[in-house]
Amino acid sequence: MRKLQALVSALICAFGMTIVVFVLRYRPTINKCNMTYMYRFMHFMPIEISVNSSTIGDNDAAKFYSFSSSFQSYSTILYGEGVYANNFLSTGRVSGIPVIFVPGNGGSSRQVRSLGSLLHNKTESRKSPFTFDVFAVDFNEELTGIAGMYLERQIRYVEAVVEHIWNLYSPPPQGIVFVAHSMGGVVVRSLLRNPYFDASRIALIVTLATPHSAPPEPLDDFLANAYVQMKDVWEKRKEELSHVRVVSISGGLRDVLVPDDLTDDAAVIHFSTSSIDGVELDADHLCIVWCNQLVRITSRLLFEYASSPKKFASGADRIIHRLFSSNGRVRENKTTGVGAIADGVTIMVNRIPSVVRNSASLPLKYSLSVSVGDWVFLTLAAFSSYLLVNEQPYEGMHTLGKHEYCLLPANIASQSSVVLYPREAIRAVAVFENTLTKTAVSVNSVSLFASLLLPLWESGINGTSVAVVLPVKFEGVVIAVEAELKEISCNGKAKGVSRVEFGSGGSRRVSDRNGPYDSVVGFSSDGIEKDELVLFILDSQCQYDASLRTNYAYTLQLLIRKNLFTAVFHITAYLMCAWIASTILNNVGPRALDSDRSVFILTAFLYMCFVVMSKMNDGIFAAFFALFVYIIVSLLQEMALLTIGFMTLVSNSMIYTRYYGLRPFDGMLFVVFFTIKTSNGFIMLTILILASIMELLKTTSTKSVLELRKDSPLVLLTVAHLLALLCFGPFCACSVWNVLKYGVESLSVYEDPARFPSYLLCIALFLRSVFSRQCFSWLSCVPVVALAVLASTDDKTTLSYLGVVLTTIIGVMRSSIGNRVTEVRQT
Repeated sequence: MRKLQALVSALICAFGMTIVVFVLRYRPTINKCNMTYMYRFMHFMPIEISVNSSTIGDNDAAKFYSFSSSFQSYSTILYGEGVYANNFLSTGRVSGIPVIFVPGNGGSSRQVRSLGSLLHNKTESRKSPFTFDVFAVDFNEELTGIAGMYLERQIRYVEAVVEHIWNLYSPPPQGIVFVAHSMGGVVVRSLLRNPYFDASRIALIVTLATPHSAPPEPLDDFLANAYVQMKDVWEKRKEELSHVRVVSISGGLRDVLVPDDLTDDAAVIHFSTSSIDGVELDADHLCIVWCNQLVRITSRLLFEYASSPKKFASGADRIIHRLFSSNGRVRENKTTGVGAIADGVTIMVNRIPSVVRNSASLPLKYSLSVSVGDWVFLTLAAFSSYLLVNEQPYEGMHTLGKHEYCLLPANIASQSSVVLYPREAIRAVAVFENTLTKTAVSVNSVSLFASLLLPLWESGINGTSVAVVLPVKFEGVVIAVEAELKEISCNGKAKGVSRVEFGSGGSRRVSDRNGPYDSVVGFSSDGIEKDELVLFILDSQCQYDASLRTNYAYTLQLLIRKNLFTAVFHITAYLMCAWIASTILNNVGPRALDSDRSVFILTAFLYMCFVVMSKMNDGIFAAFFALFVYIIVSLLQEMALLTIGFMTLVSNSMIYTRYYGLRPFDGMLFVVFFTIKTSNGFIMLTILILASIMELLKTTSTKSVLELRKDSPLVLLTVAHLLALLCFGPFCACSVWNVLKYGVESLSVYEDPARFPSYLLCIALFLRSVFSRQCFSWLSCVPVVALAVLASTDDKTTLSYLGVVLTTIIGVMRSSIGNRVTEVRQT
């Protein structure tokens, strides 16, 4: 039986490794962004920031943050090249448009060079009447995304930077443009938490891969509360912030750290790099800063502001959507006033494409008449002609080859018209949603298996249709599907002009024709029901085969990204189920406990009950997730067996550990932790867990290690310790690194998420050392209560919540096997 159990564990681990290799192998790794190069010598000119630490008031939360006003490791630079850098180095003065770059998690001020170099080159080459003063903040590569302890200090430093830079100008500038990456966007938006911060100093905020709606993972309470405070203050001060636009740009599927759904929020204008004309690709979390295609679009936005700040403020929404939601072409309504454009004929739009060309010598205005179809697909020559919707220039056109196009709902198209200049043409066709399928293609849990054998949908398409649409309905499942358009043949040409779009509303994903066929991946990363539309743009001279399939590599990526944090809670729950099963079978009799099959079946049954109690509504996904949890727990159990053997060998070779436990050391920790308020919870909790596991394992004999079962109480307790170390160990390392950089005063952390779990573990260790095991018999029901508590968690539950559960479990399980440890010690 032991050999069979080892074989099953090996097969499961091999399966898990196969999944990881599959994701890494078939997930596209080629970065399609162009690098932004600097052709002149770069100058990172330091700016001395004077910080007044007396600004912290009595009611300020920062008074609990002993190092929140210590900015000794922070710095600010001014980026410059060529003549601009020489002028500043000689005069020390600035007179341009202030731009402040705020880096994100682990970022650096040197990341500003891509944007800064492009802005300087464009202003000099165009001989613009203005310049940009591109400042950049440096946070010494602090990991704000995984430790909220840094966030408060960064916010206060940026407040000081804004005040200092504002005072450099005489007269003061009309506003400051902020460009922020990752968590830097949260820092910028959190400036408004200070009631004395002047909101009129913010002209525009551009964020790159910033999680606006929630942190990527709710690791600690401070990070979660920082988001609540940020959103509350933007709601309270929305009137004075009415002039501020926050442009949020996400990187799409390649950004595995910050998914698209976290970069959108009610207070921001959201775009994805895959939907922006001229970019139309996915960018990873770091690439989005230097991606040349995106940097150029961002520079155009800054030039629009610098050209006329007042004009930009009055038409900010229109300018932003023109640059990021269309091909950026400026359109003006010339149909009114002196020399108005003459009226042309009415264009009847139906199933057969209608082509109308202006053969007159002056521009003509043609109205559209739509009586059939769900959508209208329009193409125009990308020259002077433009589309009017409700008598206003339509700025949602996209470019494909030498033409620009758009897809309009039929009811909107019927209220539209087009202005055609001489010798230019328009092509319009009515598009029906039921052309390719009678109903929308449903994407659900069954789709995960369906594409293993057959595509979700496939059909041949005649290019004479010009454009066809395929409605797709995501039915509450996290999944990625790929729409493909393969060219079969073309008449009179080697290769046709085609494209596939996947999206709805203002969001879209566009295919990249660098490969042998057009393909684009659409996805649902949040697991909510939504309707999407696949648009196939065809060459009239070609024949195509179109299909829709599940993209398993991206689906696994989305599932792992969404449920990685939840998996820790389920691993803890599975551990509790195994503990309860072992306890029940032990009370039934030793023979029942000796059966591996009985323990596994009972554990699986208890875990299924837990899954039913939890908020996992998708049964098929829950089954896969249970397999993933079982693989992780099996790996942790193997690690626990190795740890027990190693620690036993070490403890038997050290004579003093046989007679002197760690209780004096524990007592010292108790005194330090309860009397010194500035003690760090992460460090203390890690030390307490290490002390607990060493005290447990040093009493185990070498002979008993060879007889241990994977589901024995000692192994399960060791797994609980290892899981706690995996959860809190990285934060302990961050705290130690923080001490090395900033000194002992940086030990304290306001709203320390590990402090309360540390208190619980301290109390558990103290009670276990004072009272006998019989006093804790009533704690046998705690694992059941822990399962109910874990079942109530959701994606917003923080790591400190898990810390409370884990430390409680360690205390209860440690007390429950006290007699076994005593017996081993006596042997």
